[in-house]
Amino acid sequence: MKITINKRDLSAFQFSDELKQKIVDTCEVVQQKKDEVALRQGEKVVRIPLYLSGESILTHYNIEKDKKYTICRVGRGETCPTSLSSILTNQCSPVTGIAVQDAIKVIVPTRHVLEWQSIYPTWSKFLIKTITLGYTSVLEKFHQNMSKTVEERILEFFSNGDFTEIRSIRMTHQELASEIGTSRVVVSRVLKNLERSGLIKLRRGKIMLKAAG
Repeated sequence: MKITINKRDLSAFQFSDELKQKIVDTCEVVQQKKDEVALRQGEKVVRIPLYLSGESILTHYNIEKDKKYTICRVGRGETCPTSLSSILTNQCSPVTGIAVQDAIKVIVPTRHVLEWQSIYPTWSKFLIKTITLGYTSVLEKFHQNMSKTVEERILEFFSNGDFTEIRSIRMTHQELASEIGTSRVVVSRVLKNLERSGLIKLRRGKIMLKAAG
């Protein structure tokens, strides 16, 4: 079923009214289901998504280390920085994009990504902001991996996520390892230590957070 939008649906983006109308008139809107892959590492990038709702994670697989790393998350009011970079440099995608929530996205093809830079100043600003924030995100993750222990990174991931209310996380040890940039074996060992300390309980495919106090 075709999804239609209007300019109000683009309120999360700081675009001019003229650009919003252009997007409404010319771009396709798609729905991505949770766990669905939108783009795979190594594929040619021919479009960028504008997220109206939902969230995806971008992961990179390092074949030499046989490890998968989470690069960043993309949600409402954002686009994928790596897809944008790939279009601007004519490179294949360095990441795989997977939805962690159902998402609705506006699809902007390459020709519009490039043409609109010289036509709409708000579009040009959006592209620059996206590249800058993507670069900053990678630097922050690198700094975190260099300066914090695995236990500190795991606890920070728990505290920064939307897990405090539901008190549980449906996530495998491998998925958590990808999020914080380490190996599954190390994550499993640290989680066992946290369980012995009484901070969590481990279940198959799930981590239960214990309430403080």
